[in-house]
Order: sequence, then structure tokens, then C-alpha cells
Amino acid sequence: MTRLKCARLQRGWTQVELSFHSKVTIAEISRIEGGRVTKPYQRHMERLAAVLGLEPDGLLEEVENLDVRTPVHAG
Repeated sequence: MTRLKCARLQRGWTQVELSFHSKVTIAEISRIEGGRVTKPYQRHMERLAAVLGLEPDGLLEEVENLDVRTPVHAG
């Protein structure tokens, strides 16, 4: 799972909610999370990272063994 998807799930957000907060389309988020975009637009990555409190460069990294069952609700 990508760090992007993990961060979204940890917040308890759907792709729709992430799209609303980041102003990145749901379709683009789905493609990025699913690995169907090899080089997403930098502005999209910056927007996603900003709302998730992460660095844009690490969003596509694969992460393992992270517990996303207990959402961390960000204000």
C-alpha cells in the first residue's frame, strides 16, 4: 500500500473526502493510489501532501505492516 493511501486511511477519509480537501480529482487519487500513474503531476502531490501533513516525495513509497484500522482524525 502506498504511503498516500495509508495516510488517508489513518485519517478515516474516503477518496472523496481526500479529493474535497486537496482539490485533486477522485479519479487522479485512485490512479495514484493504485499505481496506475508513474509520474503524477507535482502540483497534485503537493496538494495531497499538504492536507495529509507529509512530504510529497514520499507519498508513492510502498509501506507495510501499518495499522490503519484505528483512524487518526485530523481536524
